[in-house]
Amino acid sequence: MNTSLPKCPLQRPPRRRALLFTGLLLPVLAIRASGDSLLQPGNAAPGFELLSLTEQTVRASDLKGRVVLLLFGELYNANSVAASQDVATVLSRMAPTGAPAAAFLLVAQRSPAPELAAEAGRRGVTLPILHDPERRAFLAYNVSVLPSLVVIDSQGRIVLPCAGYPLDFQDLVSDTLALAAGQLSEAEYRGRRAGAELPVGSDPAVRAQRLALLAEQLVRRGSAELALSSFHQAVALAPDCVPARLGLGQCLLRRGELAEAETHFRHVLALMPDSADAALGVAHVQTRRGGDELKLAEEVLAI
Repeated sequence: MNTSLPKCPLQRPPRRRALLFTGLLLPVLAIRASGDSLLQPGNAAPGFELLSLTEQTVRASDLKGRVVLLLFGELYNANSVAASQDVATVLSRMAPTGAPAAAFLLVAQRSPAPELAAEAGRRGVTLPILHDPERRAFLAYNVSVLPSLVVIDSQGRIVLPCAGYPLDFQDLVSDTLALAAGQLSEAEYRGRRAGAELPVGSDPAVRAQRLALLAEQLVRRGSAELALSSFHQAVALAPDCVPARLGLGQCLLRRGELAEAETHFRHVLALMPDSADAALGVAHVQTRRGGDELKLAEEVLAI
């Protein structure tokens, strides 16, 4: 595994905070993973042996052969809770791809397991929780910021150390899971992250074109679900990016989301009335709907 993979981006709004362990817990802005916070990509992940809230022992050695996500946080920390919910969302979304991932929220707060379970329920945390009251795993992984995420591949090597809670956290988790599971090459991963991490002042149209190109490559490799995220990012950056609109329309058409697909095709037609791709996209939507729209579609397809 190359040891220079991109680390967690820094962009943060003032309202999002992380917590730094310095004896007392003090608020600091989320920071990039660095040599003194978390371990580095390519390193062997430290072992651990922790109890779940149901008194089950979970060992790192038992998880070999699976992609593992370790989210270090606390239930009283809003960003930790939000990050755990994001991880659960990504895992649910990627479940159909068959990526064999296991994810845990590691907490160190000294409360009895029943109290932690009740608090997790109140806060909507569904990830399995591992209790680390002695902070052995926190220390082994050099965790100094809450939340911190470590993604480990099936060989037990660190793929991503991310200290903090970046704005694109869900996309970061999704991309890194795909890399760790072998669904993305390192080059594709770097390209996707580069598209997301270009400086805020960069030309949005350039960033959108790059993301759309990467998404098209993913579609050709049969990873339409992963491509969908990049197309959405591209459209958000540059609403008039034609390749992104067309690609997003095609992905949505395959998913059967006809109204949404038609919206993107017609947006392109408003920009480029002679676009054959957009016209065909609308025609395919009409064909799928059938009924009175079928004749309109046949007229377009006959041209």
